[in-house]
Amino acid sequence: MWSHYASNFKGLCIKFNAKVLDGSFSQNRGCDIFGESVSYSNNPVRINLEKGEGLTSHMFTKHEGWGYENEFRFWSSSLGLKKFDPSCVGTFYLGGEMSATERSLLLLLIKSKYPEAVIKIVEPTLSEYHLKFTDVA
Repeated sequence: MWSHYASNFKGLCIKFNAKVLDGSFSQNRGCDIFGESVSYSNNPVRINLEKGEGLTSHMFTKHEGWGYENEFRFWSSSLGLKKFDPSCVGTFYLGGEMSATERSLLLLLIKSKYPEAVIKIVEPTLSEYHLKFTDVA
């Protein structure tokens, strides 16, 4: 998934405690936020705009080829940034191909805003289909 979502190890991934994250959304007054596991299918969801059918299912369905992701999505009824409790952040995974400048900036930000979070560098191994995780002190 690093090649799809983190620009070939140049980006980052954040691991959240989903229960704490879901509970912390109450800070966002005036909008509804809900989460759901993604369904995987070979057939696209049919949408009927006149009856308002299939819209939510469409947002939570992907082709079954992506099933290995076991994705969980949150959806909001309003635009804009959402607040969450910083304690719900468990681990930051920084791609091993991230520039040194970006990595230094992110490390400063993470350590100041999320002092309890674990930070790891993620790199592909050259000899196997595995990832190498290195702890950042």
